[in-house]
Amino acid sequence: MPDATPDRERVERAFARCFSGPEGEIALAYLRRLTFERFHGPDTPEAALRHLDGQRQLVATITAMIERGAGRS
Repeated sequence: MPDATPDRERVERAFARCFSGPEGEIALAYLRRLTFERFHGPDTPEAALRHLDGQRQLVATITAMIERGAGRS
């Protein structure tokens, strides 16, 4: 679980600023397409599934940081 330090809040605000505006929305939409809108077939090796799951987790973390940081702007 992430800590509630001022540094974390500063990082969250930075993510919110980086992904705000049209360019940030395009970049975040691209990351979502690469991860959440990508599916593998039943013969996909476990390593590939784990890799995609890690990518999805990273995009979910970025999205959560953006949402928390936008609330602190």
